[in-house]
Amino acid sequence: MLVLLPLSGHSAEFVNAQFHDSESEGIVVANEGLLPKTFYARFLTDGVEDEKKARNTGTKYTLLPKSTVTYYLPPGTSVIATDGVYWDNPDPSYPEERFILLTEANKLLEIAVGDLAF
Repeated sequence: MLVLLPLSGHSAEFVNAQFHDSESEGIVVANEGLLPKTFYARFLTDGVEDEKKARNTGTKYTLLPKSTVTYYLPPGTSVIATDGVYWDNPDPSYPEERFILLTEANKLLEIAVGDLAF
């Protein structure tokens, strides 16, 4: 049996302001596809030297089709894609990582969700 679901032209926009309070600095991750995509990313803020604190700044997020999520991040934050969880668990995980970009002052930089995938 084939079930056809209507595709909505509507898009959703989500915002995460826990890392920075400026609405003009950070990244926007966009999913232009027709399927949800899960991504993992670390946000390494310039000046954070403590490795344990650095391991706990980031996200795992499932982005719905035709949606965006915005992360307000201070200038100089390194955005790192990972292939799995990165935070400290009872059994710490050390995933593969790839540098994506460095945030800039007064800019919201757009990233396709596929750029964060492994």
